[in-house]
Amino acid sequence: MSGPAEDKFSKYRRATSEDRPVTWPGWAAAGVLLVLAVAAWMHAIPVYFPSVAGPAPAGHTAGMPSATRVGTWKRPGELAVVYFDVGQGDGIFIQTPNGKNVLIDSGEGKTPDSRYLKMIDAGSRIILPFLQQIGVRHLDIVMASHPHSDHMGSMYEVIGDRHITVGQLWISGFIYSTVSNKKLLKTAERRKIPVFAPQPGQLPHKLDLGPEISAYVLCGDPNAEDANNSSIVLKLIYGRVSFLFTGDAEKDAEKTCALRWGQTLKSDILKVGHHGSKTSSTPVFLNQVRPEAAVISVGSYNTFGHPHAAPLERLEKIGAKIYRTDEQGTIFVFSDGKSYRVEPSRL
Repeated sequence: MSGPAEDKFSKYRRATSEDRPVTWPGWAAAGVLLVLAVAAWMHAIPVYFPSVAGPAPAGHTAGMPSATRVGTWKRPGELAVVYFDVGQGDGIFIQTPNGKNVLIDSGEGKTPDSRYLKMIDAGSRIILPFLQQIGVRHLDIVMASHPHSDHMGSMYEVIGDRHITVGQLWISGFIYSTVSNKKLLKTAERRKIPVFAPQPGQLPHKLDLGPEISAYVLCGDPNAEDANNSSIVLKLIYGRVSFLFTGDAEKDAEKTCALRWGQTLKSDILKVGHHGSKTSSTPVFLNQVRPEAAVISVGSYNTFGHPHAAPLERLEKIGAKIYRTDEQGTIFVFSDGKSYRVEPSRL
């Protein structure tokens, strides 16, 4: 079900040093590279894709990917789920077999809401360039799992981009007066994007992603005691393969979700809650989900101790194969509805 990344990812990589003409003296080039390396380390900025404003590939107009490129990154009839390496945060893109597009979270932006987080600018450096590369001009659903900036700090950039239209914006509804959250809501208002929030008494809520896909908002509480536990929990099913996305849900939200839905939570691939913190991935929750594969979106530089040893042990105990963005980069999952394959890639 899993295998090494294929060469098809090569078109998303930056040119290597061998591809670039050497026009500076060696010492000058080395100095520039050293400065860039230090800057990247200080800001922990994963940069995988060419800038949106950069030069277009031969035969393509900048900002206008050719329709012939759409779908070439995955096989016909496949569902694709991309867990971006956005450092310490979450950013997930989903494309259904019939071409519906979903973005769950967007990584940190230019101005983190917490002094413990680093500037990533994932929207303009990672997500928008990737969408451009695969020819996506419309996002049917954009979902901010909860209002912490490591999950939605760059989302206002994505939904505000002039090359992208958005059908719906889903938020947890938790009241959170931060710069990132205000920017997101103002951008949605300016672009006239309908905004929805889960209402606990009206769940599950089915999302329209076409006849081949079943997608349900199972949990989410705007009146939770904290932002993490307000996280939207989404289950997505394609044929016999299922995914569970949990935002930063911690033990209180996991308990509520497990008690309400029980074995309905069973999923093949779990996006591990709260970056693998010790306050998430509780036994009562994992015993219902029982994933075969678990993806942890986490920054290699984080000072929170994520992922914690306890949830890693619990995941291993139930037999889940663990994938981590800090160790393996962006995690691609492809499914034909019968089986799935996982392809990590340092893009």
